[in-house]
Amino acid sequence: YISNATGGVFQYSQGKKVKDLKFDIAPPLSQAGQIFTSESLKNLYILDSQNTRIISYNKADNLIKQFSVPELKNLRDLWVDSDEQTIYLLNGLEVHRIRI
Repeated sequence: YISNATGGVFQYSQGKKVKDLKFDIAPPLSQAGQIFTSESLKNLYILDSQNTRIISYNKADNLIKQFSVPELKNLRDLWVDSDEQTIYLLNGLEVHRIRI
């Protein structure tokens, strides 16, 4: 999965684009940041630092949850544990944990 500067997220396999992911959310995703997933995870996690949130989608394009973190104004990266119960966020130089 990769993102572009205008909020598009695309799935690639073996170097070829498989599909464009469409997200019907408010506010719209205008600039996708870091993306986190793996073959073993059910969901795709997208860091939207512009709107201080994490977007969690299942890999069939359905919205699972949006996690708003307005107090974290300098979001840089995210990591999700293997059982998808905890999100770790890098905010500036600090690491924050969110139970999901």
